[in-house]
Amino acid sequence: MFFRKKKQLPVVRNGAKEEFTLFSAADDTHSPKWWPDTSFLVHALSDGDFSTLRGAIQLMDDEHEPVFLTGPGSVTNELYARLEHLGYMSVTEKPLPDELQGHLVERGLTDYGREHIADFVIAQRIQMEELEGNREPLEDFCTKFDNLREHHTGFPLEALHTFRMFFSDPRYDFDLDQSSNYLFRLYKMFGIVEISDEGVARASRFGSMNVPFLFDLLLKERGATVRH
Repeated sequence: MFFRKKKQLPVVRNGAKEEFTLFSAADDTHSPKWWPDTSFLVHALSDGDFSTLRGAIQLMDDEHEPVFLTGPGSVTNELYARLEHLGYMSVTEKPLPDELQGHLVERGLTDYGREHIADFVIAQRIQMEELEGNREPLEDFCTKFDNLREHHTGFPLEALHTFRMFFSDPRYDFDLDQSSNYLFRLYKMFGIVEISDEGVARASRFGSMNVPFLFDLLLKERGATVRH
């Protein structure tokens, strides 16, 4: 008789020493649990962790490049590792001193991350507070949304950027025609767009909190997060 070893779920700790269990690995981007975990990690930041991140975002400018040092097993390290997959952060090229090797990771924001990280943090903080930390609604959505992966990966890069911009702000709208009607009807079923009687589509609040960042994941996979 053979016993299969049970997969160990990752556990991370924030600056207040609170522990949280995740259901996906940082690089398992195709898992329907990856995005819910990523959103949850913003919620899991301690007050100190969040203040540090928020302060770095508020103070960054052309002369100030924030650098983030994190240790393995921390909420911040797990979150920032996932932000690499969104194209927002990258590990700095300058090596750490020998005594810090293996103990800390140093990351900086990419140009793309400087454009979008504030929207990401605000959206996920609000979303998870409203969901009271419950990841299940997002997991259900991601499972359904993944059925459109083949369709989305078939978009030309320019179209992906356009759709990303559309979903990033509910003030953008889209006049439906016969060619786009079917896709937007599916989007409406998922609750990520609202369609008026006149056939004008706008991103829903839920759509603007999630879909731009799921498109960033696709854009990063295709090496296209180097532009806005």
